[in-house]
Amino acid sequence: MQVPVGSRLVLALAFVLVWGSSVQGYP
Repeated sequence: MQVPVGSRLVLALAFVLVWGSSVQGYP
């Protein structure tokens, strides 16, 4: 099961955005 690098990058970006907004600890 191979996942394209692009979709993996989008998934990582979405995860970072959701994590950051839920933590609310951004400088």
